[in-house]
Amino acid sequence: MDTKVFDQFGSRIEPRTDPSDLGFGIYVSGEIEKKTGFEPGMPNAFVEIDGELVHDKIPDDQSIFIELEGKGIVVLTGCCHAGVVNTLAYAQKMFPEQPVYALIGGLHLNNAEDEQMKKTIEYLSQLQIRYISALHCTGYYAQRLLMEKFRDRWLPNTVGTKITFTSNRGST
Repeated sequence: MDTKVFDQFGSRIEPRTDPSDLGFGIYVSGEIEKKTGFEPGMPNAFVEIDGELVHDKIPDDQSIFIELEGKGIVVLTGCCHAGVVNTLAYAQKMFPEQPVYALIGGLHLNNAEDEQMKKTIEYLSQLQIRYISALHCTGYYAQRLLMEKFRDRWLPNTVGTKITFTSNRGST
């Protein structure tokens, strides 16, 4: 591990793998459990450990979970290297009584095989997510499939897009 960042910022960095409560109903997921057999992560990612090049399982892939009062959980992903199904299953594990209300971010489906796309769409269909907005590493083909399947739930998104949700209590 490169320690330059740790050396520069010292005590302001707290490495951890478990979820973090940031307050106001906002959580950092911590390390996402990888349980599906059809989400390969990044098979071509490598990292040097002790002078040896090894497969990088990208354990630092995390998401943000926001509790939206009266509506459910908003899941914000970066590139979702752990897999979108794994990420959503982890959110449901953390918040078992709440539905996933919105999914926004990169879904890392750019090079997904047909089986992964099919199983991902099946899983998303079962969740009844109100809004889906997939970005960058989702890829054009996957975005098109998701847009066609979830027409009334699809939010087009690009850099600079502003999405505002309100809770049942008012603006958030």
